[in-house]
This record gives sequence, C-alpha cells and structure tokens, in this order.
Amino acid sequence: MNSIKNIYQYEWKRHERQFTRFVQQLNLPIKIEGIMYTKVSPNNQVLEVPLHYTDQFLNYANHPRAQKSLFHNFHNIMQAPPSIDRYFIDYVYSTNTELNMKTSFSSIVCQDTLVPTPIKFHYHLDNTVSHIILVVKKRFYPELKCFESIVGLKDVHDRAHQFIRETVNTESFTYQNNAPEIRFPIPHQPGNKFNQLSLAENRCFMAIYHGHYDTKAIANLLCRSARTVEGLISSMVDKLQVNNRYALFVEISKAHMHMQRLVLARINNRHAPVKNSNESNENAIL
Repeated sequence: MNSIKNIYQYEWKRHERQFTRFVQQLNLPIKIEGIMYTKVSPNNQVLEVPLHYTDQFLNYANHPRAQKSLFHNFHNIMQAPPSIDRYFIDYVYSTNTELNMKTSFSSIVCQDTLVPTPIKFHYHLDNTVSHIILVVKKRFYPELKCFESIVGLKDVHDRAHQFIRETVNTESFTYQNNAPEIRFPIPHQPGNKFNQLSLAENRCFMAIYHGHYDTKAIANLLCRSARTVEGLISSMVDKLQVNNRYALFVEISKAHMHMQRLVLARINNRHAPVKNSNESNENAIL
C-alpha cells in the first residue's frame, strides 16, 4: 500500500497524461488549480487520486503528518454533517486542542492563496464514502460558487468516480489512514423525517438515492416484483407527505443524513445484504 508522498510525487506522474485528458473532457467553465478525489472505507483504507495537480500539493505530500487528516477517518466522517466547508474543518481542529495539529488538506494546500470547494460526502452501497475537492485561486471563487450552485459538483464527482473505477489502478493510490477518532464539538442532529420508513422502504430508499428511478430497475435490484416496489413507493409518498413519486425522488436525493444513518446500520450488521447488480459484486443494499 502506498504513502501520501508516493501518491502525489510519483504515482501521479505515471498517470499524468491520462488524468490530463480526463480533466479536459470535463470542460469546466473556470480555471482549476487542483482536483482531488478521495474515497474512504470502514477500515480506514483511503483511495486518494489527485486528478489535476498543483505544485502546492507538495506541501501536503511532504507534510510530516499529512496522513493524519481527521476527515479521512471513517468514524469521523460518519459523525460529520453530509456537507462541510473549510471553516467547519478548521473549527474542529481548533477545538480539539489535544491534537496539536492542523493537517487538513485545505489548511495545508490552500493557505492564503487558494480556495477549495466544500466537502460533500457521497455514501456508496459498498459502505465506502467519497468526495471530490476542486481548488481554485481566490479571484475565481465567485465563479466556482456559481458553478457549484447552478451545476453542482455531483456530475464532476460521478464522472470522476466512474473514471477511476474503470481506468485507474487503485492500489497505486491507496494508503492506511491513522487519524485519531474524535467527537465533534458540534452535535450531529439527524432529522427524523425518514424514521417512519420500514426496512423494505429503506431498501427502496437506498436504490432511489443512488439514481435508480425506474420501477423495474428497482425491483430487479431488490429482488422483488415491480408491483411490490410500486406499493413501497406509494407508501413512502404517503408517509413523507409529498405530492407524487417525482417529489419523493427529489426529497430522497437530498436526504444525505438518512443515507448516512443507513450506511452506519449496514456497518453494524443490523440487516442482511442484498447484492446490487449496478455496482461491483461486493456492493449491497442493507
């Protein structure tokens, strides 16, 4: 398994042409200084791929405690809100004074000249959590915020996720993170809007959350009949008090905290797995 230094100083160079071509295909409307994709598994194995390189990544690679990022620890990620910004991250570090360090990616790389996009965690059916960070010079930040609000980073994240799965030797970009587990100073307050969903409805929820909207596709995923899935969707519309199934899909697409809780439930082995044919064979729903 690799180290941060190898990932950022050696492995990236081996894939430079491939990464450059991919970033060009993104057709981003603003000048980007750096792009980093990160995926963390429950055993704290981190896949970290710098898709677009900036020289200031060397500050991160050469930092003596670079691998101590608190937000590359799965336990900490699952305590954090689904979206966090640099100010939240710095606050967490400053209030955990016993750590005596500020080694987040943002703090090391950005300093006073660059600005990163907020971290928006994506919860996957294989129990991993990923995010993507775009880094720009400060003068381009208004354009970055506009891009994020109108288009969002989800498309960039999804395309990067697919690109890495299909073309990158992930072993070259993984390391074991040893960041300490901490308690966050801001209490995590999950909403209870989705608490009334049954186990079967939660399984349907997870399928919809991951972009499966067709009844037959959901039925195939859950190994249930299309009629059963129609009944589950109808029940969810009633319980969540939305007007129709399309409004339900919108609500579910934004229900990141509930998805986070379902991932935790799966990690704790509360439910038996059901295989997901659209992801890798190891993935499952609940």
